[in-house]
Amino acid sequence: MSHLVLARLMFAPTAETFPMAVDRGEVKLQAIKLILAGQAYRRTHGTFPKELDLLVPEYLDELPIDPYDGKPMKYRNTGDGPPIVYSVLKNQIDDGGKEYNYETRVGRDPLDYGLRMLTE
Repeated sequence: MSHLVLARLMFAPTAETFPMAVDRGEVKLQAIKLILAGQAYRRTHGTFPKELDLLVPEYLDELPIDPYDGKPMKYRNTGDGPPIVYSVLKNQIDDGGKEYNYETRVGRDPLDYGLRMLTE
């Protein structure tokens, strides 16, 4: 068996994890929509929005929905860095938007799935 085939078997989603992989793909898509709208808002207003509602209707027709809880994606703007948009993931509890990166995913699922609205 080739290494490529073995790698695909090892890392391919199983029937059990496939729905979660699809939902995470949807989370990424919704987060990217918010990040792009947030960047456009920042270019117009000089700062990121204080809340996501400020993006509607000028930058988005409606707020993207988190596929895990059916509510709008979450947003945390602490003022001490770029804001983060996030999903509550499968526990459906708002854990504050822990960013998704290699360190947060090794050995366990992150509590939330967050991406920052970077300035550069």
